[in-house]
Amino acid sequence: MVASVTEIYGPDRTVAATSQRDTFAAELAEALSEGYTGIRVAADNSSLVDTPERLQAWLEWEEVADRFMAENPVTGLCAFDGTGSGQRPSPR
Repeated sequence: MVASVTEIYGPDRTVAATSQRDTFAAELAEALSEGYTGIRVAADNSSLVDTPERLQAWLEWEEVADRFMAENPVTGLCAFDGTGSGQRPSPR
């Protein structure tokens, strides 16, 4: 499944830890019912930490996510733009 940040986190792009955990739990349950052994999640989360409020929400989510992944067959890869611009660097 491929989804946009807005589809997953809403138009304000602020992570709500409890509802995000519920989303992951539902996706995991569906995958397990279809015979998969777990789920992998990869995302560019740069726009989810671009204000102090979003960053605080993200840090709260990280704590919940870490616990959820430790207890379930879930692997996550969170990517962030290190340039600070929120844009991909142009090719050379």
